[in-house]
Amino acid sequence: MDKSREEKNSDQDELVKNYFSTYAEEYYKENYDESLKNCYSYSHIVRKNHILRMFDREGGKVLDIGCGPGVIALYILQRGCEVWGVDISEEMINEAAKQIEKTEYKEVAHFSVGDITSLDFPDAYFDAVICSGVLEYLENEELAIKEMHRVLKPDGIAIITVPTPQRFYTFMLNLSKFILKPFIPKLKEIKYKRLKRGYRCDSSAMEFERGFKERYYRPKQLDKLIINNGFEKVDYAHYHFISLFLALIAPALSLYLGERLDKVLYKSKLFGWFGKGYIVKAKKR
Repeated sequence: MDKSREEKNSDQDELVKNYFSTYAEEYYKENYDESLKNCYSYSHIVRKNHILRMFDREGGKVLDIGCGPGVIALYILQRGCEVWGVDISEEMINEAAKQIEKTEYKEVAHFSVGDITSLDFPDAYFDAVICSGVLEYLENEELAIKEMHRVLKPDGIAIITVPTPQRFYTFMLNLSKFILKPFIPKLKEIKYKRLKRGYRCDSSAMEFERGFKERYYRPKQLDKLIINNGFEKVDYAHYHFISLFLALIAPALSLYLGERLDKVLYKSKLFGWFGKGYIVKAKKR
């Protein structure tokens, strides 16, 4: 890899790390607290529920990549598993360790800062790997898939989530970007500078330009990526069928309809593309 490419990758990693580090303490409450559920946090909640549905094992060693404040890790621990959580953000790791320290599972939970493209674990070490909300921020997602395959035992399971481009949400977001196009370069510059300095930049006004890249995947793209790197697809789900437009004018109705659509369309090959995200469960060949 040439020097300019290495610097580009490093810059992307730093911006992503700073983005999530600046609100590690509030992350659970804003994204997973069901008593405060809204159209935005629902995306995280329904994604978590699908992951737990697919994770149908008891016991074993599990790696949670992009573990954040340990939300998924806690549920996996409750199923008798030993969990290793890895995240690019030290603040997220500290928050996860703090939350698990309050529970009976602290002896079987291990958290550390790490890089998904260069995992510090032996070959064939884990029974399962969960990778949620990570691939979309990477410069080299294929290397990450290869690392997951390497650390999994034969027939081990990987559960991977990605955002998708074929969604009404993305259409409305792109329309908003088009309308605000004259202002985006300045907004991007502001966001970039704030992230570099470690300030939080996740307000709705900033979401039109986050300051770093986020990749979207068509379901077939992710399927092809895992199959080409030694996995067999065994389950999938589309999720988060909420309209951004309806969420803006009638959030309660949007959430009500979204919850019901998620229950009937998550396996739909015809209408699944309306969902905000895609999850695949794969087995190591």
